[in-house]
Amino acid sequence: MDITIVSFNVRFGSANDGPNSWEFRRSLAYKTIDMLDPDILCLQEAELWQIRETLDGVSKKSYELVGVGREDGREAGEFSCILYDRAKFQLIRSGTFWLSETPDHPGPKGWGASCQRICTFAELERSGKRMAVFNTHLDNISRMARAKGIALVLDRVKGFGVPDVFVTGDFNNFEEDADEVVQMRRAGFMDTYELLHPNIWGKDRATFHDFTGSAIPPKIDFIWMRSPENRLKVVDADIVRHHGENGRYPSDHFPVMAKITG
Repeated sequence: MDITIVSFNVRFGSANDGPNSWEFRRSLAYKTIDMLDPDILCLQEAELWQIRETLDGVSKKSYELVGVGREDGREAGEFSCILYDRAKFQLIRSGTFWLSETPDHPGPKGWGASCQRICTFAELERSGKRMAVFNTHLDNISRMARAKGIALVLDRVKGFGVPDVFVTGDFNNFEEDADEVVQMRRAGFMDTYELLHPNIWGKDRATFHDFTGSAIPPKIDFIWMRSPENRLKVVDADIVRHHGENGRYPSDHFPVMAKITG
């Protein structure tokens, strides 16, 4: 089983970013996705209309959307969605929970977070093999919200009952050894990029660049993998620094990619 997974914070489309607004970079975002050709595409910050435009704009027409808006559990607000290739995977179960003290109900911000935060999950099957994907976007203000939020994600992973698991997303960690990152490692997850590039540090492994192309440490965008007995193996991983001829970037984050076999 060969899989390409991409995690991509696309910057919410309604942001007034002047020349970096969505209308000026969307075609480049589509081209970047086409170039990577992911089987599983995990987006952060995407608004529903932006997701629909992306589905129309990319070449692959077999993506299926899993996810809801964080504000109402339906269509309002940003999604942390999973787009999977229905030609390759069967969806077994899916859902979204809120990173708060009432995770199964849309509403309150959790633990001092700046806004509602969510995690969307999907269990997928291919050729008789099952895997789980959890996609999230941790808070950019509250350290407690990040730490408690990822603890909740890991608790849901533990109760999911699927050995091979990917956790993707924008962690907004302020340090390389922030609590939310340490928790992932203690739970047995490996950063797929670090696994293949253990000696790359600083801005060369950072992923947020604020539309400049010059990334700001630390690395905050991840594809984490846990596969007992090494059933799945990482054969390639990259931070994708693709940009257009005019120097414009598809987002203020670089997407991250991992190719998996097993």
